[in-house]
Amino acid sequence: MNKLSISRIGQDDNQYEDFMVSMIQYIAHILIPSLLSFGYIYAEGAYVQVSSYVTQIPTSGKGSFFEFESTNLIKNFNLSEDRQTIKMEQSGVYFISIIFNAGSVNAGTSGYIDCWFVKNGKVLPGSNTRASVDRSTSVPAVSIQFLDKFEAGDTLGAVFATSGPGIGVISIKPDVEPMISSVSLSAHKID
Repeated sequence: MNKLSISRIGQDDNQYEDFMVSMIQYIAHILIPSLLSFGYIYAEGAYVQVSSYVTQIPTSGKGSFFEFESTNLIKNFNLSEDRQTIKMEQSGVYFISIIFNAGSVNAGTSGYIDCWFVKNGKVLPGSNTRASVDRSTSVPAVSIQFLDKFEAGDTLGAVFATSGPGIGVISIKPDVEPMISSVSLSAHKID
């Protein structure tokens, strides 16, 4: 592509034409094939997104699995009957993402919430994240993302524990906007 200053485009009809040709070539040879490839990955691959619209407080000091009562999208995954773990139907490398709203159901409570992943019943090393909950009414969104290799039949779940009673993941009902989920888990096969 020409190293032409955008502010100078239009001063010379040939420069403008060269710029437009370069942009069309970029779109035709790089952008469109990339988008088609991306679409192919999703059309042929595996993906899941599950959510909860219920405030969840862990039931033990050792941690509780998140429960996902809402299935947004699912292909080549199974959600367990207790709605706590997902099962991969295809082997490969997966991109995993979870987002949750850390907070307290009791005003003035402070502490923390930990979240980590369990693969095939075993804690996944290095997957723990801690979020602080302060006495304010703010509910920060916490996101964890990672890549891992899975075999067909492997399971994955997310566990959370807190430093005290009333702390957990909080669903939010705004006045006008749609309900905000307390936790959402997404996974898709990338290789």
